[in-house]
Amino acid sequence: MSFSPLNSGGMEREEAQEEELRLKAAFHYAVGKTCDQFSKQVNVDIASGRQEPSTSTAVTRATAPKFSKKFISALSEAAWRQLTQIYARDLEAFSRHAKRQTINESDVLLITRHNPDLEAKLNVKSVELAAGRQSNKR
Repeated sequence: MSFSPLNSGGMEREEAQEEELRLKAAFHYAVGKTCDQFSKQVNVDIASGRQEPSTSTAVTRATAPKFSKKFISALSEAAWRQLTQIYARDLEAFSRHAKRQTINESDVLLITRHNPDLEAKLNVKSVELAAGRQSNKR
């Protein structure tokens, strides 16, 4: 089979689709692991009596939540759409507004402004990374 420049666009699209499928699979795996960790943590909290009575009614004192494969799949698909369709567009808009071609951590911090807990964690991580870069320069 000979290489044709006309076919290269199709090959690039195929490679991009394969890459997206790999990323989605990795994301789905991460969501499943996160659900497992959450369930285990709730079990530990229940066993140790640390669960507050005011917590969600979905989590009772007797059992921790069990996440079905369908739930994990639906959750990961919804989160994937949120990331790729909404957050990606917002990140691009933030960088364009700042007259930059590259998305950076300040753009990501803007996305998190509606989630104070996530924003605080990312701010801490940002400071840690900046400190690490400073120590590497010395």
